Amino acid sequence: MPTVVVETGSGADSTANSYAATATIDTIADNEMWMTDWIALSANNKSKCVITGTRLLDEYLCDQLLGYPTYTTQPLCFPRSGLYTRQGAALSSTAIPAMLITALAKIANLLATTDLEASQKTGLASGSVGSLNAVFDKYDREGVVRDQVLASLSFCLAPSNEFAVRTVRT
Repeated sequence: MPTVVVETGSGADSTANSYAATATIDTIADNEMWMTDWIALSANNKSKCVITGTRLLDEYLCDQLLGYPTYTTQPLCFPRSGLYTRQGAALSSTAIPAMLITALAKIANLLATTDLEASQKTGLASGSVGSLNAVFDKYDREGVVRDQVLASLSFCLAPSNEFAVRTVRT
């Protein structure tokens, strides 16, 4: 079974590979209707899902995140400094935001039944055989990091994948 090493917000463990323990995701699953696929997993597969989910979140979102890593030696994108809640309150730079753990729970549940990376493979941009022409829409599939996951992380994503500056009135 893979070993889940949880990033606690200290940035101290260079082998951290998850934002939450499987037991934390189990607690979320106990309270949510949408976590049925997660509940059925073995302990081994739960470990794989949280590790893979964390990797996917980091791979697909790190370039879009506001703020900056709290520690220069941390292996994951979080903890981060310079983040605010939707209401404008500063988030702790030495903790993993609850919204990120919720996003990880959603991705882990999706991973329980779906190979999110394989589902991204689209066919041709266009092609023809004789008089038959085909064009495939590269946007016809859901992204690896689905909209419901992105909604949980909207507090820390730059709008429209552009650089954003947060202004705070004093």
